[in-house]
Amino acid sequence: MERDYPMKIKVFLIVLLLATLACINVNGQDQPDISPDDAIATSVAATLTAAGGTNTQPPPSTQPPPSTQPPLPPPSCQPLHPGAQSLQLPSALAAGSTTDSNLINIYDFQSNPLGTKNLSGLSWQDPDQIHFAGGLTGGLAPLPVVFHSLANLGTLKVEQNGIVSQLAQTPGLLTIAGEKGGGTIAYSLYSTGTNGWISNLYATGYGNAGTATVRLTRNQGDGYVIWPLAVHTANGQAQGVWYTESMYGIGNILFHPYRDLLYLNMSNNQVTSYLGTSSVVAGFSPDQTWVAYGQNPGATPGQAQGFLKLKNLITCQEVTLTFHSSSNLGGGWVIFAPDNQMVAWLEASGTSVMQPIYRLRVARIDGTLIVDSLINNLYGLAGGVTPSWILPRGWSANHLMILEIHVNAPNSPLVVMWAPDQAQPLNPALGANQSVLLGDGNFMGFTYP
Repeated sequence: MERDYPMKIKVFLIVLLLATLACINVNGQDQPDISPDDAIATSVAATLTAAGGTNTQPPPSTQPPPSTQPPLPPPSCQPLHPGAQSLQLPSALAAGSTTDSNLINIYDFQSNPLGTKNLSGLSWQDPDQIHFAGGLTGGLAPLPVVFHSLANLGTLKVEQNGIVSQLAQTPGLLTIAGEKGGGTIAYSLYSTGTNGWISNLYATGYGNAGTATVRLTRNQGDGYVIWPLAVHTANGQAQGVWYTESMYGIGNILFHPYRDLLYLNMSNNQVTSYLGTSSVVAGFSPDQTWVAYGQNPGATPGQAQGFLKLKNLITCQEVTLTFHSSSNLGGGWVIFAPDNQMVAWLEASGTSVMQPIYRLRVARIDGTLIVDSLINNLYGLAGGVTPSWILPRGWSANHLMILEIHVNAPNSPLVVMWAPDQAQPLNPALGANQSVLLGDGNFMGFTYP
């Protein structure tokens, strides 16, 4: 039976439907190069789409009233999750100096430089090679920065108060992960055995790295190594390590060759798999409750094809992100906002992985797409200069994304803060899709209060 809605409700529903179906699509044209150091720039070619839903009435229940039935236990998502990681928003970020590979510059989110750290012997400017093992409450100088150096075939070091100290010999270090704003770190080392790669996982307070023992060893001879993603803590104590398995030593790939999501319980050394080896891990949320993953048909290791899924590891809720029809080279580099209400990722297209064409997309957690643009159309984010590469690096707040933008300029790359959601601009007086330059250099990570 058709409902007879009051006239005010009919008008409201019509307006709501028109707003939901609205679509903004500005075609970007090549612009004359201007300085990429413009404080605020407007992005272009961002497509806003929204998907409407349906509202159906369930059939009448044939079950007896709930009071006459025994209560059912709440459903549980298996395997059980160790719990959400409590979080603080970042207080600042680090960018590698464009003139000295040992220096990192710290900037707050108002574009103010806070100072410089000299990481003498830093292996290379990559967030996988560094961990900020404290907060900025006491100032920049006493902030301990743990980093990897290639000295003596591989050394883990720490800089604090201008002094660099050696922590441990770490030959073949793959990556460092750690407690956000805390001193617990996880790292993996690799070596060559008769069956191929051998990888060992360590997890310890950074000051005890010199006496740390192996927590887990992998020696399957299939080309994969242990790759830690995050440390799980509770009440200031390390509980476990989230990690994935990474194909190592291969080239000509566009996205991380990760498979499965696993958790090492440090109290009993038990390992739990949450996805399985057929799943390609594309991103992991800061609070450790959501994972982005895809499936690989077997063409290239670790490259998700066709779609990505967002999975809540506590509730088992899943959302599918279907790739653009042109994205024949896969997708990945997923970053979750701190409150898990938005995600950003990259997709690639083209005739060869040697000449990919990248697309930046942003969606709400329900899959509603709010940004869809080829990166060379996003010249507004770099002050009018056409980007050669854009990498989503994280979020400084629930609606503010941090991008690493490469352009053909001496001070490239750039670290830019961007408000991708038109409903949440940086400055309401200046309109939507605003960005602000925070600093120059490769993004090296966040610091915390």
